[in-house]
Amino acid sequence: GSGGDGAASAVRDMYLRAELPPVRPPGSPEWFRGGQLALELTGDPSVRFVGELSLMIDDDILDFFVATSLAPTGMALTGGLLAEDGWEQPLGIEWLVFRAVVLQLAITPTGSIQPGFRASMIIGEKDIDVAVVLAISPAGVPTNLMFEGESESGVALSDLVELQARMAAARQAATDAVGATNGDGPTRIPLDALPDVAFRSLELGFASKDAPELEIERGFKLAGRLWLPLSANGELTDFAG
Repeated sequence: GSGGDGAASAVRDMYLRAELPPVRPPGSPEWFRGGQLALELTGDPSVRFVGELSLMIDDDILDFFVATSLAPTGMALTGGLLAEDGWEQPLGIEWLVFRAVVLQLAITPTGSIQPGFRASMIIGEKDIDVAVVLAISPAGVPTNLMFEGESESGVALSDLVELQARMAAARQAATDAVGATNGDGPTRIPLDALPDVAFRSLELGFASKDAPELEIERGFKLAGRLWLPLSANGELTDFAG
């Protein structure tokens, strides 16, 4: 039409994707379930070459991706795992579940290097989503740090009590293994004598700009719910936010 903000917005929102035929070479191993290559164009403007792989690992079908992008803001190489149902016990680690893991290495027009990381996982019974981006100048000096973290289950004083007990048990086991003696054992802070306090629905974040591939949004974020043992039976109550 006549141009202006409306036309510019329409161009910015443009998205084109051209897919190549699915990849499944004859004679490929059983664990290679298939792949897909595609070229993407956006109105930012940017160009992305994307590859997607479906692999069978530990009897689970997992989807991996890698993408190279070129835009006026710089170039980036991004890759990782997206597991909708979760990758349970990855590499034999019983207490870990991966939902998504993304790694990124970006280079800005000024020569600054920006490594980034994002992970959505369950550690034990705790859900944790965390993302970090670090900017390093051409001289090798860190110039910026962006981070974002969320956890619905949060952390409680009882979690620290359990962690302290496990650390003390591991230290004692190591001492016993070498035949050393340490009297009555390591001194423990009496955390279990304190009333339980929990912080849940935690959200922390600070970013000077958006990082879409790592799902980081520009701005500052601090949120959470404070749970206290206010009832007669000591059950935690949602006290404040």
